[in-house]
Amino acid sequence: MTTSYWNIYRLATDVLKDSETCIEWLMEQELLPRSRNCPKCKKEMKLEIGIHGWGRFRCRKKHSSGGPVERQLTQNTLFEGAKITSMKAVLLIYAFATKMSFDQAIRETSLEGEQTSSETVTDWYSYCRETCMDTLDCKYDEGEIGGEGHIVEIDECKIGRRKYNKGRMIDGHWILGMIDREGGFRLEICPNNKRDRATLEELIKKHVAPGTTIMTDCWRGYAGLNQQGFEHFTVNHKYHFVNPETGANTQMIESNWRPLRKRLSRGGVKDEQLAMHMCEFLWRKDMVDQKMDAFIGMLQNIKRQFPVM
Repeated sequence: MTTSYWNIYRLATDVLKDSETCIEWLMEQELLPRSRNCPKCKKEMKLEIGIHGWGRFRCRKKHSSGGPVERQLTQNTLFEGAKITSMKAVLLIYAFATKMSFDQAIRETSLEGEQTSSETVTDWYSYCRETCMDTLDCKYDEGEIGGEGHIVEIDECKIGRRKYNKGRMIDGHWILGMIDREGGFRLEICPNNKRDRATLEELIKKHVAPGTTIMTDCWRGYAGLNQQGFEHFTVNHKYHFVNPETGANTQMIESNWRPLRKRLSRGGVKDEQLAMHMCEFLWRKDMVDQKMDAFIGMLQNIKRQFPVM
């Protein structure tokens, strides 16, 4: 019986025997097309694998405009313009999905004496993060979290780095987290690095359905939520973890800050890349919630983002 997860051994034995086997597997995953029709005569073109890079489709019929019509196998796919082999591309996607460090990715994807460059790892990890972002955009389009009878915990957190890992926070970004106790998680970077009342209310109304019961700390930026169509309860963390009168607490959202801080503070994240790294964090959390193998999930996300026509 075939296992429902992937590891390096299974990749090596089932997929990475040679370029032809790898490309055939990518076709089975619907990440590469099996056929294309000639845009001129509309007849199916012949596939030539391993020629001129990954392969090409070629119509041998002579057309009035001149020579034969050709189309690259990777056209309109994630792999279009790739300067690496199909086997290395698959390994890099696997390396990202399994959270390999840059050094691990370089070691595990260096094939046949050709070492993978750090620039290549950076590029392909960025491609995967863009897929995470695209996947979350589609998920957010499905609607808001919360609603009547739901409790959503909300808290803001400053993600940044301390000098020598101690002392005053010298820089960082305010991030607003919203988690539905029945499922659903949203993160937003606070615009202009503000967490005032107007900013927080706008972000909350964007992601949380009216009628939701919201629980927060006593930060004054949340003071007007009762007037925005929500039932609002607070807990004063100076005195309690749980409000002794109402039971209000934000323990679930707070438990998610530690892994997020660890992810975004490790090695530093450039400002322009913060959103993509946040999306990666949320994507991985979603994979865990769904009990799905991250590599399988990434392949499915790529398939949805780049449908083979």
